[in-house]
Amino acid sequence: MVGFVFYPPSPRHISPATCAMLAASVPESVSRVGVMVDPTNEFLDALFSEIKLDYVQLHGSETPERVDDIRARIGAGIIKAIKVASADDV
Repeated sequence: MVGFVFYPPSPRHISPATCAMLAASVPESVSRVGVMVDPTNEFLDALFSEIKLDYVQLHGSETPERVDDIRARIGAGIIKAIKVASADDV
């Protein structure tokens, strides 16, 4: 897997245009993952109209319902990061 970060505060953030260029050179045997935080439907629609991603890795406060909505909207796999601050969260 190779990850493309779409979170502006991150120093690894890239634009969809840069991602499209880089993703085009990734071999088909390598999964492409979009890493994002609380993406809007508009962002997802624009991104997926330009780039084929195999997975979206979500790091925000997305509810289970929102995760289901994103999955249905994009037709790609979902990886959901769960925040763990203490043993009680597990």
